[in-house]
Amino acid sequence: MRKIGTFDSQSLAERFHWFLISKEIENQLDEVPPHWEIWVLDDDLLPKAQEELTAFLESPDDPRFKVSPPKIVKKPKPTPRRTTTDYSSIRVTRFLIVACVVLTIYTGMGTRHPEVVNWLLYSKFQKTGPNWPLSPEIMRGEIWRLVTPIFIHLSVLHLLMNMYWMWILGGIIERRQGPTRLIILTILTAAGSSMTQYFLFGPAFSGISGVVYGLLGYLWMKSMVSPEEQLGVPQSLVLFMLVWLFLGMSGSLEALGMRIANGAHFGGLMAGMLVGSIRSWK
Repeated sequence: MRKIGTFDSQSLAERFHWFLISKEIENQLDEVPPHWEIWVLDDDLLPKAQEELTAFLESPDDPRFKVSPPKIVKKPKPTPRRTTTDYSSIRVTRFLIVACVVLTIYTGMGTRHPEVVNWLLYSKFQKTGPNWPLSPEIMRGEIWRLVTPIFIHLSVLHLLMNMYWMWILGGIIERRQGPTRLIILTILTAAGSSMTQYFLFGPAFSGISGVVYGLLGYLWMKSMVSPEEQLGVPQSLVLFMLVWLFLGMSGSLEALGMRIANGAHFGGLMAGMLVGSIRSWK
């Protein structure tokens, strides 16, 4: 499955989608605000689809592109996969974003209300020795600390970037697989990212970027092991996030003054990929 084009106009995107269907080129239409993306399901049909796209972009008003869906479908076709803009369908995504923003502001990006910050963070103790990556607080039963570090961000840029990707990736999963799936993925990837970061680098970390990498890893694996679920993620996004991860782990970003939780990114990504590779979990 490959993305062949991006449209700024919904009407043009839908017209081209149905035109490809009329040519028996199965494809799916994704809304990724503010754009619409066309994905071709069969790689063997990519050259033909790209040829048609070039012709369409040169002359979108050509009468041959003006097809009517009910008339051109010769047999039942799946409804194109769409990402609705109905905000009521992404309650968990919105809650996570609002919680991150509110708690980040309330704690002054970790500089105010230390009693709240200490209650949310993974630990205030440095890990000693090659022990299991659970903090002393969690070992005493404070299991919420596996997840709650995701709600505090330490800079405006840190917050804005994470909220953007959470809106995109969390929204995709919640709209198509429901809020329960997103809740479970958030808990698993938050725990995986926190434990990895604590085990490798200690307790000084916060933010939801590990979950973002986890959701990316989940969608990436699902697109490969269960393509029928139509949970593809643009390869350009995967490449961008992997390059960012590599730059962080190489130390290049820290040299520029950016504090990066590389262990959280890596642990979240691995947790998401592991869950996404479970074909039976639909």
